[in-house]
Amino acid sequence: MGVGRAVDEDPLARLLAPPPNETAEEREIRLRLEAEARARSERIDEQLKAEKAALKKNKPVKVLLLGQSESGKSTTLKNFQLAYCRDQWEAERASWRMVVQLNLVRGINQILDLLGEEMAGNTAPALPDSDVSDDDGPSRVPRAGGPLHFSGKHRLLKLRLAPLRTVQRDLEIRIGIHAGGDIGDVINSPPGSPVLGATGRKQEFFVRSATSWKQLHNRSNSDGTNAKMQDAQIRETADIIAGCAEDMKAIWHDPVVREMLGRKGIRMETTPGL
Repeated sequence: MGVGRAVDEDPLARLLAPPPNETAEEREIRLRLEAEARARSERIDEQLKAEKAALKKNKPVKVLLLGQSESGKSTTLKNFQLAYCRDQWEAERASWRMVVQLNLVRGINQILDLLGEEMAGNTAPALPDSDVSDDDGPSRVPRAGGPLHFSGKHRLLKLRLAPLRTVQRDLEIRIGIHAGGDIGDVINSPPGSPVLGATGRKQEFFVRSATSWKQLHNRSNSDGTNAKMQDAQIRETADIIAGCAEDMKAIWHDPVVREMLGRKGIRMETTPGL
């Protein structure tokens, strides 16, 4: 019988049982504390139920975007952000503006590199330097398969567009990806890109939207001590690019330059900047 009673007894009930020889005052205090604890537990339960209901009501919808390369996945994602995360979209505009500027400047600098190589190794007679005026007409169209004839206009364009090299270097440093930096954000350049050293291929800067460079840029802009400096750099970059706009158009539409790119099999119009 003693073993049966020991098994049937609930240890928790015995723990919660009122102590023997409890006075009326002690009983009143105990009951009040139990009531307060019960009310607190009920409030917590109600709060948990309300949070669960709100979470179930506002449950986020996860969308998986699938598609082949250049099918519009990034465009669709940006359209979602534009429609439902307007504030975040506006905050990212300043950061992505630098990427657009870098793509444009790097494309022009690549053309200048190729132009310099061709002019240095070109054996064809140069056109007279009288072609070096601002209001010159278009360059002479080269014959198919014939030598490329560069003129003083091409030398002048190279000189005028030289500040873009400093702009490119500054943009790369400001974005946070520079030569020898974060190799995770660097990929090999497409075929036809200039060669760098003994590695055989020049590396191209590649910015992923999921990395933290945008957050770092936004934090630096929010810092009052650096805000004025950042604004000055942004204005200076925009002014230099705007000042070189006509020369960039001229070198891009120049028939000799287009023929040079075509002979090398380089399609600059497919690059992000151009």
